[in-house]
Amino acid sequence: MIRITVKYLLWIRDKASTDKDVFVFQEYITLSELVNKIIEKRPALRPFLVNVFKKNNNIIILVNVDQVNLIKFLMIMISYRLYLQYLVVKYRASFVSME
Repeated sequence: MIRITVKYLLWIRDKASTDKDVFVFQEYITLSELVNKIIEKRPALRPFLVNVFKKNNNIIILVNVDQVNLIKFLMIMISYRLYLQYLVVKYRASFVSME
C-alpha cells in the first residue's frame, strides 16, 4: 500500500480549502495519475492543474521535499520574485526620468 501526502502551499491552499490531502493506492502511480486524483478530489483546482505539465504553467510540483529544503526553495522563489519586481520598478523609474 502506497500512502502519498499532498501539501498545498500559498494560494493553492486557499483554492483547495485545505492544507493537505492524503491518498492511499494499492500500487505505485505516476505523477500525472496523482494530479488526476487531486483534480477528482478537489475540483476547484482543475483550472490550475489541468495544464500543470505544460511549459507555461504557474504551478510548481515538489516531490519528496523535506521541510528545510522547502523553506529554502520558498526563500529562493521569494528572492527571485522580489528581484524581478525590483528590475521592473527600476526600469519604469528610468523610463519615467528620461521624459
